[in-house]
Amino acid sequence: MWLFINSVNVLTIDTLVTLSSEMLSRVQFYDELLENRRKIYQMLLNVVTICIESDCLAQALKFMNILDSLQLSEADVFERIILRFNKAFYSFKRGDKDSMKLMLEYIDMLKKLDCLGTAEKLFSSISDFVNM
Repeated sequence: MWLFINSVNVLTIDTLVTLSSEMLSRVQFYDELLENRRKIYQMLLNVVTICIESDCLAQALKFMNILDSLQLSEADVFERIILRFNKAFYSFKRGDKDSMKLMLEYIDMLKKLDCLGTAEKLFSSISDFVNM
């Protein structure tokens, strides 16, 4: 799973979606362990971000729905923020220009929590749209 999480950026979108679905079918046996759940969240969040950036919105929605079904705990604050950001990014890509304000708020939250690398990465993914 670690190898897959760290190689998602070099896969084609079709390969990414196929492998992600296959990975999910195999990791459900291990989701009781906290560390494995976190890896599943990380994998799904990365896949959702890439799908949205690639305008594969149907696939992004599929994986966001899976994340919603996992019912992230309150302790998973980082993952919750990234999921909310992705939902706003998805809405933006679907034409809701008001979602930009939400995305910038989530980026600001990450900065306040000293998650500067993640905040920068997310801002980079939307920078072309910020002044629209």
